[in-house]
Amino acid sequence: MRTVEPRAGGGGGGGGVGPSSVSSCSSSLVRGLISHCIQRPELRDELYTQLVRMTSDQPGTVTEDQLCRLWTLFSLCAVSFSPSRTLRKVPPLHLTHPTHLSQTF
Repeated sequence: MRTVEPRAGGGGGGGGVGPSSVSSCSSSLVRGLISHCIQRPELRDELYTQLVRMTSDQPGTVTEDQLCRLWTLFSLCAVSFSPSRTLRKVPPLHLTHPTHLSQTF
């Protein structure tokens, strides 16, 4: 099982890649990911599960910037589509107790 994670970091590398192009690329990736999940409901629970794992209190696994991006993606998913009935209580519970679910998944 692969872990889905938004790209972190800024530009500055060669090839004319700057902060605006990285931001544009990240936005495009997020739009594509959410669009796929809207079109293919079987992907929704997988994405929610991965986001819960990655946003749970696991020191040293993600940077503060990555964590902020993950929570932003989690929020965008929550307003774009619902998980299945099996996981429907996960987003609200994770928002109120983000470390509680880390042992469940």
